[in-house]
Amino acid sequence: MIPKVLFVETDTNFLHNLAHRLRGHGLEVHESSTVDGVLKKIRDHEVGVILLDLEGLRNQGIELLKTIKAEFPRTEVIVIHGPEQVSLSIEAMKQGTLGDLSVPFDLEELLDLIRLGNERFSISSLAG
Repeated sequence: MIPKVLFVETDTNFLHNLAHRLRGHGLEVHESSTVDGVLKKIRDHEVGVILLDLEGLRNQGIELLKTIKAEFPRTEVIVIHGPEQVSLSIEAMKQGTLGDLSVPFDLEELLDLIRLGNERFSISSLAG
């Protein structure tokens, strides 16, 4: 099963560049530069892992995270943030994220988290 990832990022250059790199590693990546339509994309594409930018979205990202965890509890979320968003990152972890990465981060670390998230999503899909 090819891991399906939804990357929600307000910086469109970063969004497109990282999505391109992730696709190069065999991932199916869907992109969104706003929170609009995110829930529909999760539903339509059976996304197992979401990369959620907290730097650009700030509190809107936390609210989206809460909604995702309530409506799609099996979907794993990895948050990405800048060094000045540590308090938002802590709040996100309290909401049940798989992990968080501070920019700049190691691509291999991100890929490992995505693989883990996809594995958890697949297992929970079989169980429930």
